[in-house]
Amino acid sequence: MRSRTAMAILLMVALTGLSCALFSGCSSGAGCSSSPPSPGALYFYVDTCPICKKMKPILDGIEEEYGGDFKVVRINNATAEGKKIAREHGILGQPTLLFFDKTGRETRRLMGFQSSQILEKEIDRILGR
Repeated sequence: MRSRTAMAILLMVALTGLSCALFSGCSSGAGCSSSPPSPGALYFYVDTCPICKKMKPILDGIEEEYGGDFKVVRINNATAEGKKIAREHGILGQPTLLFFDKTGRETRRLMGFQSSQILEKEIDRILGR
């Protein structure tokens, strides 16, 4: 079994790649730092969660409205990798949204059902609109 420190380092490496793909749109991990990252969110959910199902069309609308200006990466807590990432981020329930600014710093954490108005207000704040 790996130590907590080793797991944290591995998670940081994994999230660097995830953050790279999330914020810059780059899929390779190489050369991602050459362009400034864009803000985004990690959305933790499970398919069997009724509230998560209600959030799906709201998040779909957010992604459509903001296009490439704000990205949402969906993480299924029912998968082994999703559970691991959720544990490392201290996710206690679903749905949970973690918002990140363009530097990759977490700026806000929202749990439970959130209306499109609440999400849009937070995204506009992050985008400086």
